[in-house]
Amino acid sequence: MKNFYNNVLLLLFALTFVNFSTSPVNAGPYISPKSSNGIVYPTMQYPDTIPKPVIDLNDTTYQRRLATINAAEPHHNIYLLDISNSMKEESRLDSVKTGLHYLVHLQRESDRVSVITFNDSAKIILQFVPSTERETIISSVDTLITKGSTNVQDALLDAYKIVDSTRHYQGKTKLVLVTDGLFDLSKKIRKKIETYDKAGVPLSIILMGSLHDVETIEFLEKICEKGKGQFYYMRKHNLYEVLVTEASE
Repeated sequence: MKNFYNNVLLLLFALTFVNFSTSPVNAGPYISPKSSNGIVYPTMQYPDTIPKPVIDLNDTTYQRRLATINAAEPHHNIYLLDISNSMKEESRLDSVKTGLHYLVHLQRESDRVSVITFNDSAKIILQFVPSTERETIISSVDTLITKGSTNVQDALLDAYKIVDSTRHYQGKTKLVLVTDGLFDLSKKIRKKIETYDKAGVPLSIILMGSLHDVETIEFLEKICEKGKGQFYYMRKHNLYEVLVTEASE
């Protein structure tokens, strides 16, 4: 009889283990609602895929950044987002998504957002959208996934086409390239970067990732020099602060 009870206990333990071990990996914390008969049944609550920024309207940093945006001339920022495989590392792409969530909550209707993604090829996913259309911007950015290699040249060509089609904009237009490494640039593209800078359209680069060699940093710095934009190595900067700076200066 003792062996029988021991076997029953072992079976119950095994069933319990199987039940919980088959729950999805990376699931959120357990919550334990009570049923009508008072028994607690554990259920799973899943976190959002993209972490949402904490926005406290009374926070002094938020207020300072909001004042900075409001004091600036209208901005049309064209974001060129690297969505190649490596942008999955260190949650780099997710960090960019969260940063854009934060930024558009600060911006005005007069501000505009364009987004071009690039991996093996380039794709325009948002073009000259008012920053106050937050749901459209956020939902478009949140669907992005990482795959493929890094073809930034087609993205730059698309960006300059958007610049040409929005010459009527009464504000400042800038290109903000977000990547995590080296890429190829033809002489033709380098010439375009210089030409559009002279027309008042600078190119800034945000380098994601915590560790990069000197070659990568110097290469990207030289591109920014040609485009009269700023270079930001995110190991040394706050992404929210960088995005606000690029949307206000």
